[in-house]
Amino acid sequence: VDYYQLLDVPRHASEVEIKAAYHRVLLRLHPDKNRTGERFDIALIKEAYEVLSAAHRREAYDAAILKEKLSKLSSTAPRPAQVISLEDFNETPNGETDEVASWWYGCRCGGNYVIPTQAMERGEHLIGCSSCSEVIWAGYEIAEEEDGA
Repeated sequence: VDYYQLLDVPRHASEVEIKAAYHRVLLRLHPDKNRTGERFDIALIKEAYEVLSAAHRREAYDAAILKEKLSKLSSTAPRPAQVISLEDFNETPNGETDEVASWWYGCRCGGNYVIPTQAMERGEHLIGCSSCSEVIWAGYEIAEEEDGA
């Protein structure tokens, strides 16, 4: 449960804002005022208020939330097997112009890592193999276009 969402306050809310939000939630969910029949856990609302209104508890809560988010990110994002410089990639020319349509690099499984020019322009670096689950980091810098004036 996200205490900030529960009390409907931004992460940078002051103690005064948190206290006011706590009272708003309690009033909204009070049995005499709650016409929608919305169910709630008063102990959870009280815990959210107590954690967010005490600086040291709030810091610990924020750190735990950040750690959880980073843990989820690192477990879901693919890890590149290696970093390959764009200089090691081969060019695939665009048949209609002199520009490069894409770049490719051979994978150890026999497949290829292909990065189209459009993906490079968007700053994409993680490239998956066309034949297996291997992922690499394509190392390059986006060149700024120069004005022809």
